[in-house]
Amino acid sequence: MMMKKMILSGVFFLLISTPAWAAQDRSIEAYNQAVDRIGSAIWSLKSKYPELANFSKSAVKTTADGFNEIDYSHQQPVSEEGDDPYEFRFYLRVRPLEQAESEFPPEFPEWDFARLGFKVVLEVYKDGPMSTFDPKLIVETNVEELHLLEQNDLPFRLKVKTEKESYTEKESITFTITLENKGAQPFRVMDLDEHSLFCRIDDMLWGSEVPEDTAEKILQPNSSIAKVLRVKGISTPKEATISCRYSVGFKGIQPFDRVKVLIKPAS
Repeated sequence: MMMKKMILSGVFFLLISTPAWAAQDRSIEAYNQAVDRIGSAIWSLKSKYPELANFSKSAVKTTADGFNEIDYSHQQPVSEEGDDPYEFRFYLRVRPLEQAESEFPPEFPEWDFARLGFKVVLEVYKDGPMSTFDPKLIVETNVEELHLLEQNDLPFRLKVKTEKESYTEKESITFTITLENKGAQPFRVMDLDEHSLFCRIDDMLWGSEVPEDTAEKILQPNSSIAKVLRVKGISTPKEATISCRYSVGFKGIQPFDRVKVLIKPAS
């Protein structure tokens, strides 16, 4: 998802310095771990999508700065049955945050990490109707870990907590989203609602990706506001993830949190 950012004028101004490009080994390590997870997830789908037939570890390239990127392409020739040939390509790139956005067409999703000093860009090219695989959700899910690294630089935190640690399949899930001011100064915030929050509950979405006007309030130091959501259950037993993002941030960093919940088979 292309991350939409909005800086809201607060009661005080917070200065967050951005590190030099590729200067933090911890950031590179966290990113490369995400790429490892992305590669493993794609590998597990090879039998489902013919266009992934050639995907292997050789698709992962390491840049001079130590970042792993994915460079994959597949050309399907004309078959004996006369099916049309098609080409499928996708690239997972890392670029300095300040690099001109015009390098990439607007339809390519990118994820900005202001504190870490880089952005992740996904390029996908499909030539022909036979190619149906879309790596966007896999990438988006696995780079969430990088958002968690940035949260310590914020004076306010978003916390997501489920009512229970486990639910049975199709059981409604209740969770609480809390925004807390951990700083020493009050600041203005948007109320927690479907305009200021964007949540992913497994493969379900709630809220808006684009911030809209909504009620504002003053959040005092050591105080918080909360919203309780009750959503429909997940039909497949597994470990599911609930993640939420708050649209107001500082220096491009948006409050973010996620929690895992176990979905058990119905007895």
